[in-house]
Amino acid sequence: MDDAADLRLRNHGLSLHGRPVPAHARRDGERRLPRLRLGALRGAPPRGEPLPRRAGRVRPRARARLPHRLRRAPVPRDRVEFLHHHPHHGAVLVLHGADRPPAGARDRRRAPARRGPAAAALDRARAALGPAPREPSAPPWSAVTLRRRGSGARGARRAPAGFEGGTGGRGLPPGTVTDPAALDLSIVIPAWNERANLELLLPALRQVCEDLGVRAEVVVVDGGSGDGTAELARRLGARVVPQAARGYGAAFREGLAASRAPFVATMDADLSHRPVFLGDLWKCRGEADVLIASRYVPGGDSQTHWMRRLLSRVLNQIYARALALPLRDLSSGFRMYRRGAIAELPLAARDFDILPEIVTRLYAEGYAVREVPFRFLSRGSGRSHVRLLRFAWSYLRTLARLWRLRNSIDSADYDARAFDSAIPLQRYWQRARHRIVLGFAREGRAVLDIGCGSSRIIQDLPRAVGLDIQQRKLRYLRPAHPRLVRASLDRLPFRGGAFDAVICSEVIEHVPDTPEVLGEMTRVLRPGGTLVLGTPDYGRRLWRVIEWVYGKVVPGGYAHEHITHFTRRGLTARLAALGYRTVDCRYVGFCEMIFDARRGAGAGAPR
Repeated sequence: MDDAADLRLRNHGLSLHGRPVPAHARRDGERRLPRLRLGALRGAPPRGEPLPRRAGRVRPRARARLPHRLRRAPVPRDRVEFLHHHPHHGAVLVLHGADRPPAGARDRRRAPARRGPAAAALDRARAALGPAPREPSAPPWSAVTLRRRGSGARGARRAPAGFEGGTGGRGLPPGTVTDPAALDLSIVIPAWNERANLELLLPALRQVCEDLGVRAEVVVVDGGSGDGTAELARRLGARVVPQAARGYGAAFREGLAASRAPFVATMDADLSHRPVFLGDLWKCRGEADVLIASRYVPGGDSQTHWMRRLLSRVLNQIYARALALPLRDLSSGFRMYRRGAIAELPLAARDFDILPEIVTRLYAEGYAVREVPFRFLSRGSGRSHVRLLRFAWSYLRTLARLWRLRNSIDSADYDARAFDSAIPLQRYWQRARHRIVLGFAREGRAVLDIGCGSSRIIQDLPRAVGLDIQQRKLRYLRPAHPRLVRASLDRLPFRGGAFDAVICSEVIEHVPDTPEVLGEMTRVLRPGGTLVLGTPDYGRRLWRVIEWVYGKVVPGGYAHEHITHFTRRGLTARLAALGYRTVDCRYVGFCEMIFDARRGAGAGAPR
C-alpha cells in the first residue's frame, strides 16, 4: 500500500509535527488505529508545534473512543483534520467530511444519510474553539496534521508576535512590544506544571490578540514547575515571573505586580478558559471596571463533572447571599480588570479564596462589576491542583472576614443596603428618615445633599447635587446619579445662594463643631431657602442606649464615629443665631431629630 495515499498512525515512518508518535501508539504488526489514553494527547497543538512529551497522568479506564468501523480503517492524509479532546473520552481522531470509512477499511458499511458522530464531534469542537483564524497557517489550538518525519522545518519556533517576554538569552523575538506605555493588555496566567497546556494556550492567545489588534503581554507566574513550564513559556514569548510565596493567591498578587498594561486579564493555564472569549471581554471593557466570565448567568455553562458543578453553585450562592452581592459567579478566575481598580487593593487571601475576595473588595470600593456569559470547559492535560478540604477551609475563613467588611461603613453601598436591611430596626430607621427628609426638601428646585453617602435619599432626588468626601461612595452612585461632587463640608465649592434647599442628614455629629460647618450651609442657601438638618438628640437617654446596642450589634457601623453631640435645645438656639426660623422638627424612633428651618432674608454666614 502506498504510504503517500494510505498513512496509519502506528507506522514507524510517521511523526506528529516532527516528533515521533508515542510508543504506546506505535506497535509493529498492528494495522488498527490506536486507542489513545486520556492524557496522552488531551488536545492538539497549532500547526507546526510539537506535541508535549507527556500531558499529565494516564488514566487506564478513560480511553479515547472511535466509531467501531473506523478503528481498523487506514487513514488517508487528506482526511485527517485534528485530534478532538472529549471531556470524558480523551482524544478522538476527527476526519474531514462525513464519518464514512476510507475505501480500504476492513468492515465496509453504507454511509448513513445523516451526519455521523465524527462530523458531529467536529462541529462541537469547532463551536467550542470559536471562530476560525484569519490565516490558515496559524489556526487556534486544535488543528493537527499527520506528516512524514522530516517533511517540515524543525527549527526553533518564534515567539508569538505582539507578546512581551524573555527569550532565554537569544534576543527579543520579532514583533515584541518593548515599551510598557504601548501595551493595551496584560494577561496573567498562574501555572504549576502546565507545560503541555501552555504549549497549546500561548499560541492561541497570540492569534486572538492579533485578530483583535491588541498589543498584549503574557505574564506566566511559575510556581516552581518541574516539567519545563518556565522554559517553554519564555520560548513562546511570555514573561515568566518566579513565584516567591506559595498558593494561588500569591501567584495572582505577584502577577498583578508584574503587569504593566492599563487592563489586566487573568485566566487559568489548564485550557478550561477559551482564549477566543478574551475578545468578548475586551469588547466590553468600557462597560465596567471588572468583567467576570460567568458560568451561572443566562447563556453561561460549565462542562465539568456534575458534582463539581453542584459544589461550585452552592459555594457561590452562599457567598452571594451572605455578602449581599448581586453576582452569581464569584469564583471564576477568567476576568478582566481595569488596572487602576485593583492596583491598591489590600488582599490577604493566599489560595483560591482570593477570587471572591477581589470581587468583594472591588464592590465595596464602589467599582462597577459585570458578568459576561461564558462556557467553562474541562481542563486539558494533567490534574487539578485544588485540594477540597484546604479549599473549603480557606473559603470559610475568607467569608467571615469579608462579612465584617460588607457590614461596615467601609462598604460603598452600606447606606443603600440599610434601606432594605434584614435587621428590622435598621430598616425602619432608614425608611422613616427617608420619608421625613424628602417631605421637607421636595419643594426646592436646586437641592444640595451634603454628606449624601450612598443613601436612597440622593437616589430619589434626580435633580439634586450630591456631595461627599468619600470617593468610594460617589463611585458607587455615579451610574445611577451623575450629579456628584467630592468636597469637604467646611469648603463647599459653590457660589453663594446657589441652592433652594440644603440637606445635611446625619453628618454634623461626625465632624468637629466649628463655625464653618453651619456657616457654609448658610452661605450656599438662598434667602428663604430650606435647611433640612438631621442629627441624634443626645438630650434623650433612649438614644444613648440605642447607640450602645448598635455599636455592639454592628461594630463596623457609624456609632463609634459620633464625636460631636447635639441636643434639640442647643441646636435650635444655634440656628436662630444664624437667622433661621424653625418650621418643624420631627423624630425618628424618638431619638433622631430632623429640623425643617427656613433662612431669613437678612441672615448671613458668621465671619
